[in-house]
Amino acid sequence: MISPITLKEIERVRERFPDAAYQELPSTAILVTLPNVPLPEGWSLAETTIWFVIPVGYPGPCPDCFWVEGNLRLASGAIPQAAQMQTISETPIEALWFSWHVADAQKQWNPARDKLATYVSIILDRLRKVV
Repeated sequence: MISPITLKEIERVRERFPDAAYQELPSTAILVTLPNVPLPEGWSLAETTIWFVIPVGYPGPCPDCFWVEGNLRLASGAIPQAAQMQTISETPIEALWFSWHVADAQKQWNPARDKLATYVSIILDRLRKVV
């Protein structure tokens, strides 16, 4: 069962991404899907779908890593730094996984301050860096 706090935070993400969807996974982690996210110049696509997992125990542990459509590349055709194809855990979705973390999550992530919208901003910041 998804906590009311988490549902409220998902709704906040939907304010920015109205087509955002979520599904509870067998472990009770939650997969969030953000379709049609615009990308800056320098990528091979104008937009992509983003997936990330809300971990069991959230908001204590922060989300970690994210995935995008498997065919997303740099405009040069290269795979982005710190990315590789991987199946999203507990799903059949094969996507491009970004090993992108909140730096020193134990010190930087504050559940009293940081929300899912914070993590979405971290993802978007990474995608603005076309490397």
